[in-house]
Amino acid sequence: MTCNPIVKMKTICLIALLVVAMNVQAAAILEELECHDKVVRHGVETLILPKEVESFFGATNVDHFISNFGSKTHAPMWNSVTHFAGRYELSLQVPIAIDYDRCRLIGATNSAMVQINEVTKVELSKSGIAEARMKGQWRLNENEWKWLVESKCDWSVVKIPILTNAPVKGFDEYVRQGREPIRNRQEVFDKPIRQTIERLRKQQGNADQKDGKKK
Repeated sequence: MTCNPIVKMKTICLIALLVVAMNVQAAAILEELECHDKVVRHGVETLILPKEVESFFGATNVDHFISNFGSKTHAPMWNSVTHFAGRYELSLQVPIAIDYDRCRLIGATNSAMVQINEVTKVELSKSGIAEARMKGQWRLNENEWKWLVESKCDWSVVKIPILTNAPVKGFDEYVRQGREPIRNRQEVFDKPIRQTIERLRKQQGNADQKDGKKK
């Protein structure tokens, strides 16, 4: 069996270009995720409403993230999500502007909205995925949220019938699965990508050394 050196060289070049492209793309993804996390940390420090959500439900019980981050067509949206009373999910959303060059939050661009969903039943699929049935959905504008804050979270002020002693079976598992992609993202997603980039770069370096010795 003979080996065409031109074909071999083209193959090597193609592999090298593929490795470089994968490195660049993966590095760009990590850079955007790191920028996202910096903006979130800055937002938690500077935005008032997310702090109010944390004050009611506990900082460790609230997840903050930004949807449409880096989008060219959709405005970024701040999200603060929490769960309470064993059956409710609360989501605060604030339209925001971002300085992507500095990875800093510029500020809110419009009024906030708060949505509360009530979970009435949680079912586990055969694969273990928790699926929730919802009943009731309430929305508060920013003024109504301020009334709730001023009343120290008296839900009757905003006419929402919150049940405080009726937890739903399986609710904790539903919450855990929903939080996992946000809370474990760096370990489950970021870290493997970094390891893959390092491995590819090492392989490319070894290939370059072997090619240099042959010359």
